[in-house]
Amino acid sequence: MKYTTDIKTPEFDENGFATSNG
Repeated sequence: MKYTTDIKTPEFDENGFATSNG
């Protein structure tokens, strides 16, 4: 669970953290 903004379409988990899933 890492907060990342390197991707154009970040997927946010239930906690509101952006997860890099591709």
